[in-house]
Amino acid sequence: MYTKPRNEKKVAERLSKTGYEVYLPLQSQKRKWSDRYKIVKVPVISSYVFIRATEVERMAILQDPGVLNFVFWQGKPARINDEEIGKMKFILGEAGADYEVQVLNFRPGDKIAIDEGKFAGQTGEVVLSAKKELTVTLGELGILLKLTPLHVKKLDD
Repeated sequence: MYTKPRNEKKVAERLSKTGYEVYLPLQSQKRKWSDRYKIVKVPVISSYVFIRATEVERMAILQDPGVLNFVFWQGKPARINDEEIGKMKFILGEAGADYEVQVLNFRPGDKIAIDEGKFAGQTGEVVLSAKKELTVTLGELGILLKLTPLHVKKLDD
C-alpha cells in the first residue's frame, strides 16, 4: 500500500497491532544531526508498506490516517508473492528469511539443464565458466550459448 511520506513505520505498527500481517523492509543509515551522527532505520522503499489483506479488509485499512491507497496493477490490487518477499528479506539479512540460495561452481564438462528462456528444458555441457556467464554447448542442436548461471542447474552424473 502507499502511505503518506514518512508515515511508513507508524502505519506498519498500527496495522500490525490490529492483527494484520505487515512487512516494512528497513535498512540502517547513518544520519547527521547538528551535534552528532546517529544510526537510524529507514524504509528501503519510501512510502510503501506490504500487507496481506482480503478485499473486505482493504476498506478498513484505508481508514488508517497514514494510508493513502493501495497500489494497483492493471486495475487490480498489486500482489507480490511470498517468494519475492522472502528474497527481499534474505537480501536485507533479516531473521526469518526462508529463501534458500544455492551457490554452484560450474566447471567445463559439467552437464546442465536450462530452466528459463527460449531453450528451457534443453540439456547441455559447460564449455567455459566465468563468474557471471557460462558458455554451454547444446550437443543435439549443435549450438553454443552464453548463459547466466541463474538460469541453469547441474545434472547429476
